[in-house]
Amino acid sequence: MDNRPIGVFDSGVGGLSIWRAMRRMLPQESLIFFADSGHVPYGEKSTAELHDLTGRIAGFLIERDVKMIVVACNTATVHAIGYLRETLPAIPFVGVVPVGADSVVPIENVVEDGNSVELPEHVVQSDNVRPRGGDVGVGDVVVPRGARLGAAQIGALAAAGL
Repeated sequence: MDNRPIGVFDSGVGGLSIWRAMRRMLPQESLIFFADSGHVPYGEKSTAELHDLTGRIAGFLIERDVKMIVVACNTATVHAIGYLRETLPAIPFVGVVPVGADSVVPIENVVEDGNSVELPEHVVQSDNVRPRGGDVGVGDVVVPRGARLGAAQIGALAAAGL
């Protein structure tokens, strides 16, 4: 059995939901999570910048002897996982967006019917890819005053650009 840890990274703390799911599903595994909050959001970065950032993070995790790396960031998966696999072929990389996907459909826009999921009729390429803070209007409450800050709250604040 390979006892080396699995590396997980995201552009912020949103990937903690992936980390928590992995912790539940793989309790015997050791995990290392890297939140690149210094460069959030990734959505505003060029492909070259994403290659540089993700390459440096992968190097950091490889220095810690990880056996594989989970790219828990949609943007990094879409724009950099191919680059990472090509430049670091000795390490397996797993992404959160399937190869070939070109749209994100929020769960609230689908209909679950037993064992199937029905998508809206007109899914447009790059639909639901929004700039930082694009879901928040002036005066909207992102996190209520006095709320205890956990991963979800910090992720919401980071997504809003705060």
